[in-house]
Amino acid sequence: MFLFDVNNFGPFNSDVWGSVSDWLMLGATVLTAIYLIRTFKSQEDVQRQQQTITNIEINRHRLEILPRFEVDLKNFSDADNPIEEDGDMLMIHIDLIFDVVDPNIAYNVEFRFERLEESWKFLGRPEFKYPEVKPSDHPSFTLEYRDKIKPNEIFRFNTYFDIIIEYYDFIGNKYKQKITYTSYETDHGVKADFPVLIARAMAD
Repeated sequence: MFLFDVNNFGPFNSDVWGSVSDWLMLGATVLTAIYLIRTFKSQEDVQRQQQTITNIEINRHRLEILPRFEVDLKNFSDADNPIEEDGDMLMIHIDLIFDVVDPNIAYNVEFRFERLEESWKFLGRPEFKYPEVKPSDHPSFTLEYRDKIKPNEIFRFNTYFDIIIEYYDFIGNKYKQKITYTSYETDHGVKADFPVLIARAMAD
């Protein structure tokens, strides 16, 4: 009677190639590994999607609580022409009045003027740092520009400077906002950039 040995089929000796149970175990191991790899990849994809959704919600909330400054430009003379003459001196007076867009509050606010020519002087006692600025507050700066008028010369008042405002929102994100004052002859104005996030709040 012929008996078929599944572990020694033809030239495949079980001592060399392993038994059928060994191959079945190997196959099960490979299939399990493939399943685990696909499972881990699927979990990574889900985690990435969840992280993306979390980042979107964080940024949405950050923009909702973002303090943003606006500025109103005024002057002491005619509203359309801030330039005055006093003998051989030319004088320009401007008021810069800042407001935080309602309803948010800015904390640890610091104003810094850059590229300000020597002819500009602050009037009064300006405050450059505030513990907080609410929508009902109106930090302001009054500046005066004085320059000599040369005989028989048409004076062209061309100047600009930046106001850099650094501050925090109520959860500790730090921002920087730039506002630029520009004057060309009798035309003058201010341009406020959108705040830039420069440091995120530290997580507890």
